[in-house]
Amino acid sequence: MNYKKRFTCIFLILCYVVGCVISPANLSFKSFFDVNADSGVKIANNQGASSVTDFLDVKQDDWFYSYLENLIGKAVINGKSKTEFDPDGEFSFAECGAVITRYLALDSYAGQKLTEIKNKSPQTQMPWYCGYLQVMHELGIFDESMGLYSISDGYISCVFDSVCNSSMKRHEFACAIAKSFELNGNLRAKNIYSEVSGLGHDFIIGGYYIDSYYDDYSALINDFEAIPSSSREYVLKLYYNGIFNGDTSGNFNPDSCIKRSEMAKVICTIMDFSMRKCLITDYCPAISEDKLFFDSQNVETLSYKYALGILQTSATGFDASSDLIKYVPTGTLPYGYAVDVYLYSYADDGLCNKVLTYGLSGGNVDGKGFEYDSKDGENLRAVMVLRNLKNNAKPEFTLNVSITDDGILTKSLISNI
Repeated sequence: MNYKKRFTCIFLILCYVVGCVISPANLSFKSFFDVNADSGVKIANNQGASSVTDFLDVKQDDWFYSYLENLIGKAVINGKSKTEFDPDGEFSFAECGAVITRYLALDSYAGQKLTEIKNKSPQTQMPWYCGYLQVMHELGIFDESMGLYSISDGYISCVFDSVCNSSMKRHEFACAIAKSFELNGNLRAKNIYSEVSGLGHDFIIGGYYIDSYYDDYSALINDFEAIPSSSREYVLKLYYNGIFNGDTSGNFNPDSCIKRSEMAKVICTIMDFSMRKCLITDYCPAISEDKLFFDSQNVETLSYKYALGILQTSATGFDASSDLIKYVPTGTLPYGYAVDVYLYSYADDGLCNKVLTYGLSGGNVDGKGFEYDSKDGENLRAVMVLRNLKNNAKPEFTLNVSITDDGILTKSLISNI
């Protein structure tokens, strides 16, 4: 009898362990491409492709080959089978929700939400992707107006399968990806942090952009006007970051459905900056180690003299010789850093009003700038802030530039604004 009890206990423990391993909350990130209606995302196993050469439907001269090779080599994804990747297969909204949740490392949270949804509606059969849609909803990436689901008491109460499983258009996918890096609520990605790409272009996280930079890409997209106006800003941000580049004719093809091969490129470039290709190669100089040090909190920061030099050089762009105040900076900002310029008008009694905000980021800044038509006798002060884009746009250094009505510039280090 004791042996039977021991055997039963061991069997139940094994069942519990296996159940935990294959539960939705613990699914591996490895194979988020492989989605089915029964279990959602399949678990990567030894039967999956071990090399991109295993896929019979992928050739070495395919445009997406290097991206897929990168992902397979890192054991990030498997194909539909050991010999089939299905590069022309299309992705649905449900699958997109699962993919984004996984690269944000929120899959365990999605599993928790799926359990909560089922507990709230035990009589309703909820699909595998319901927890992922809940995450997308809480992040603000998907919303109820899209017709994918309905919400009751903050939880998904009904899912519209036909819409969720429909193919996603390229402009819709671009919106979802861009929004996934602009999370401003309480729910945060667990393994994605603010970064700057190897080309010196700001990564999307935190939404820190210099508008004039990514707007330059609109002229490079031949079918830009065909992109829905609500999607254009998101598409430009992905071009700006080298995640999307368009086809060989320079078109984005916003209404075409996103393919598995295109998804492979997007995921690869999100994970590996070196795989990005920016159409505007405005390179930034790297900062050498002698210009960096670690402060008392073990946080990497710029040396005092180097940071001050950057702002002093930027401040030489002011021309206050007339009522039309001009700011035309010259030179090149270092890789990963930006300068914000805040222009204040202040009275003799010390009261001030911010009249203009301008930003510079990455690469050659020649010819950029602004003009401000000052009033007679108006006192102006510019506060220039050097920001570290690699660390959540953290301010590194501040410089004041007082602009008098006789055109004299006075620079000081400490701001009282």
